[in-house]
Amino acid sequence: MWPSQNNLQAVNAWLKSMLDHDDEREAANWARALTEFVSKKSRTQLLLGYLFSESELNALQAMSARLNAGEPLQHITGEAWFMGHRFRVNEHTLIPRPETEELVAQILQRRPQAKSILDIGTGSGCIAISLAEALSEANVVAYDVSQLALDVAERNADELGVHVLFSRKDILTDTPNESFDVIVSNPPYIPAAEREEMDARVTAFEPAVALFTPDDDPLLFYRRIAGIATMALSTGGLLAFECHERYATDVVEMLHPMFSKVELKNDLQGKPRMVFAERTV
Repeated sequence: MWPSQNNLQAVNAWLKSMLDHDDEREAANWARALTEFVSKKSRTQLLLGYLFSESELNALQAMSARLNAGEPLQHITGEAWFMGHRFRVNEHTLIPRPETEELVAQILQRRPQAKSILDIGTGSGCIAISLAEALSEANVVAYDVSQLALDVAERNADELGVHVLFSRKDILTDTPNESFDVIVSNPPYIPAAEREEMDARVTAFEPAVALFTPDDDPLLFYRRIAGIATMALSTGGLLAFECHERYATDVVEMLHPMFSKVELKNDLQGKPRMVFAERTV
């Protein structure tokens, strides 16, 4: 069944009637995102009498079916917003989250004069690219174990006109031979046993290599990166982690013997999600 008319109001109502979501606000957000994406028009332009074509209605119908099947909106559109910029994403990269924006903002606040930055596990490149864009004089390096993720990150950097040196590295076996003012990472931190508790939109569509860590060693990546930071951070350098809220205090305890200044910070939802450590000697 097609919408009664081809204007935004009718198409929005039609879309929301097809979307299988208990949250009416979320369904409305999906409908808005899809109509803007398919039409390539802003909300204001759509409100000024835009009429959707038959091909656009077909595309909206197909996309709503993909949403109902559990595919994330960002994978359907191939893009996600982060720090005010559009980033390409796909099944090889994590979808950028708002709490990661908070991590980037904290780094910019704490180290506005940083000249060298290493992002470990860069994925779409959202952290590295955002830092490089804000700190134009900084040399930013980004590692990821997945070449497919790095391909996405490199495209994002090119499209945003930002220079980042991307490199395929397995941080569990590779060690940097440079010194950095900031080392940042949002590493895998979810024990595999928690998979069943998670939203299928995450577990079925986002890369497991970027999500999960062994059940018997949830701090595996934090411990390895912290050890690297004791050698690769410059004096006064900052180590910044995004953490699982259940293990953030464990990360703090692990870091205390290695660093003289360690701080746990809550995100805007009040959850302990960010840990910062400074190398003072």
